[in-house]
Amino acid sequence: MDQGHTYSSKGLVQANVYAPEGFTPPPTFTLDWDGKPITFFRLSDETLTCGTVYGIKGACTNFECHRRELGECQCGRHSGSVKLAKAD
Repeated sequence: MDQGHTYSSKGLVQANVYAPEGFTPPPTFTLDWDGKPITFFRLSDETLTCGTVYGIKGACTNFECHRRELGECQCGRHSGSVKLAKAD
């Protein structure tokens, strides 16, 4: 089964790359949008997973929680925007 890798531009335009397990995705790639190049950076899966939040009981197990709308917590456990980090 292919593994998904989430990328974002500085303007939070999202792109996803699906590749076979064991494939090392590039840290960045560039696509043209209306003739202008946009660079996408691979995001850390850790910042895209909600999980446990300090001071709030339970945990979120929704893989899409911070991915559906980049940096926004869909389950409401994080108030405000979530800081996204580039993958190592």
